[in-house]
Formats: sequence, C-alpha cells, structure tokens
Amino acid sequence: MQSMLKLELITLCILLVVGATPQPVNLQTIREALRPLVSASSWLNGNGQPVTFSQNQNLLSMRGPWTLQSGDALGVFDTYQQAVVFPSKSARVTQTNSNGTGFAKLNWAKPIAGQSYNLTAITTGGGQLRLSFNLDCSDSTKVINSGALNNGQSFVFTWPASNCWHTLYAISGLNQASTVSASLIKV
Repeated sequence: MQSMLKLELITLCILLVVGATPQPVNLQTIREALRPLVSASSWLNGNGQPVTFSQNQNLLSMRGPWTLQSGDALGVFDTYQQAVVFPSKSARVTQTNSNGTGFAKLNWAKPIAGQSYNLTAITTGGGQLRLSFNLDCSDSTKVINSGALNNGQSFVFTWPASNCWHTLYAISGLNQASTVSASLIKV
C-alpha cells in the first residue's frame, strides 16, 4: 500500500511538472505518502550547497493575530517581507498582539528567563515597534517597556521569570507606506 502511494505521488509530481493532470489532485494521497522528518545531519540550500544555521536565530514573528488599538484599519502581515505592511495614511495606526503568538513555541527557540535579549526594530516609512511586559498583575507600574523604536534602534532587556502579559505593538508611519518587523536575539 505504502509503495503504491509513493508511486502515485511520484507520478502525480511528474504530471504536475509537465503540466498534465489526468484527474483532480488528491491531496489526501499526497499527505499519506509524506513522512515526518525525524532527524537530519545537515541541510542543503536550493543550489545544493550546505547551509550552516546561526545558533542565534530570530525568536520573534510578526504574523499576528493583531488587534486594532488606534487608527482605521489594521496593517497586514506579508510573508515574503516577514513584516506588517501599512498603506499610506494621514493618521498613525497602532495595532497590538498580546496573545504570545509572536514568540516561538519551539523548545529550541523559547525565550529563557534571566537571559538577556536584544530587540531591534526593522522598519520602513517611519514605522515603529514597541514591546512591553506587565510584570505584576496587581501593579501596572511594574513593566519592561522598550518604548517606540524606529528603524535600527535596539532595546536590550532581561527576559522576566514571569509576567502577567506582554504586548507587541506595530505602529505605522505617516503619509507614506510603511513596514514593521523586528529581530529578537540572545545577547
């Protein structure tokens, strides 16, 4: 059965490459023929050259979901740019992500309490980025707050052992299209 599925998958791939599909693509057949990657000793790029990954990878995603805090319309996440994209507006748009989805859930990429991190804004068109942690649920004055960062500005902080919540802010530029992204890496 498994070898038959693999043969069907190979045949389907060949037909798709040459542009002929004798029947509708059966995604269930493709899914059943795929195997999860258990381990790999190395990786190759699209040109067949070995790739060495940096141990200090970006731990922050701008995917969202986002909530509009001020302005008239949310910016949109662009996968290719890995940034929130805002059209030109005469008033700033501020949107927030407070549900933690911006931080990696993978064991190798989870922020570590007590570790220092460098948050760097990567923006265009006057966009800004801000990160804030509320450290005490009963005292809103106990915070870690980067303030609004412009392109290239950084904020170094120690990841808290606990916090009530954290909020990531993407803030548009004025009167021109803008993008907001960031890099969060261990120091």
